[in-house]
Amino acid sequence: MVEQLALDEDVQTILTTTKAGQKMTENEVYPAVLKKLVAVAGLDTENIQGVFTADLDSNASITSAGGISGDDYDCTTRTWYSCTQTGETMLTKTYVAASTGKTILSAVTPVFDEKDTVVGVVGIDVGLDTVMNMMGNYTIGANGYSMLLTSDGTFVYHPNADLIDTMIQDMNISDSVSTAISNQSEQLLKYKVNGEQKYGRQQEADGTDA
Repeated sequence: MVEQLALDEDVQTILTTTKAGQKMTENEVYPAVLKKLVAVAGLDTENIQGVFTADLDSNASITSAGGISGDDYDCTTRTWYSCTQTGETMLTKTYVAASTGKTILSAVTPVFDEKDTVVGVVGIDVGLDTVMNMMGNYTIGANGYSMLLTSDGTFVYHPNADLIDTMIQDMNISDSVSTAISNQSEQLLKYKVNGEQKYGRQQEADGTDA
């Protein structure tokens, strides 16, 4: 969904034509872009907390709720900024949304201009409780469970909520697991946690770095 939005003509236009010192809201395609952000947010109002796009040149962002970033907004400090360097869709670590105070995470993808240069991003915010409920519904055998981690090994979901936002590398776990996560390689794993033998399977979540 987020990658589709990144290919939208109006989204690409606002991000390529809004320059430093200009306001995204004054761009002639702003009304059309806002309408599309609202439309995407409306596809799943129960789970989507918001949709946004951010422009690198003007260092600004707009949201589906009509939000406009302030003068102190800095793209380079955002949790999603690394995807503008990798050029790939990413799932952010959890963070508290300034607008709602809720803990969320975002699926964010870069937007490219015709020269294949990253000009901005689009993102979809999802509540942490939504992820917890969704992942908690996955059952694996009698005693198995699912985990969701970012590519740097940060837990986005674990049935033990205390582990969320911690690093798998900080656990007493086999090094092979950390290596597999770093390599993002799909494979079956045999490993130990606190000396207890475990078996698992790693698989990349489609379209993200998780």
